[in-house]
Amino acid sequence: YMGAFVICPLTDDKVLPFAVALDSGDQSAQPFLVVHYSQKQNLSSVEQNTSNTPRRTKKTSYEWNITRCFPAFFRKYDDHVQLAEMVAASVVMGVDHFVFYVLDVGPSLSRMLQVLKEVGLAEVYTWNLHPQLGEGVHYKAQFSAIQDCLYRHLHASRFLLFGDADELFVPRSRDNLLPLLEEHFAKPHTPLSKCLSQEPACGAYLFMNVFFDPRLPTKLPPTNNLSRVFIRQNGLPALSHPTRYEKMFAPSIRSKPAVDPRKVLVGSVHVVERFRRGFKSCNIHTADGLLHHYRNASKQEVGVRQTEDPYLWRYTDAIVNETRQLLNRIQDEGL
Repeated sequence: YMGAFVICPLTDDKVLPFAVALDSGDQSAQPFLVVHYSQKQNLSSVEQNTSNTPRRTKKTSYEWNITRCFPAFFRKYDDHVQLAEMVAASVVMGVDHFVFYVLDVGPSLSRMLQVLKEVGLAEVYTWNLHPQLGEGVHYKAQFSAIQDCLYRHLHASRFLLFGDADELFVPRSRDNLLPLLEEHFAKPHTPLSKCLSQEPACGAYLFMNVFFDPRLPTKLPPTNNLSRVFIRQNGLPALSHPTRYEKMFAPSIRSKPAVDPRKVLVGSVHVVERFRRGFKSCNIHTADGLLHHYRNASKQEVGVRQTEDPYLWRYTDAIVNETRQLLNRIQDEGL
């Protein structure tokens, strides 16, 4: 089964609740949770009256441009090098904030998450699942983590990217994700027919998945010797695997969304579950951007045709520099 997501409409748009509780409707709710508003600090952008009821005030800017949201880490996941390279590559391509949920990780990844917090790149939250859930809830309540990240950053980040630690959102027609997303979300939409005065605008764009299977041939980028040695010694998966399967998966099949959080009501893993009124899902053309997926792929899914796609190499030196800084920080601080 999946985690539940409950929408509770406000009756007074000028008043924000201090806390929220659920009940069955025939009894008063006792346990409650304090509401965390989507600003940098919990109640920094709202006013509170004497009854602890915060009131709306205008927020003039966003804290971040592009935030990446991840499902919970579990099963003592401990590949800190893969995470460091993924964060480094994402930063180079325009991501400026990361959100991680932790159920169970190994010591090396725990140290890397601590470094990312210290340098101001990441929020890290303990993902508390009830012990009776066991393996029953799908992928450690990934659906619930998506909603948490969506609403936690509703007014704090311009765009959100939802994906795993072995995936990279790679711009193809631009050098940076920010101008790519700004351009696409600003596109006007022509009515489908003369009878329709308005066509829903895009509230999310799906990036199509391609597999860079680590079992395919490896190759180092044509850069300086120091960078090549660093890539080889640390086994950076993305920069050392330029070969992928030719197959590009269709929208909603292994795709991952980039969203404007103020246009989405309910998020999901490969698509958007539900939009706010007037918005819909659209697709990033594969010439404009792709989702690079660095993990083993089933031959039944991808076939056998391969192609060399070294597009990520254009960022090699910058990615190596960012990755080296993160790994050195762990060593320098003795974490």
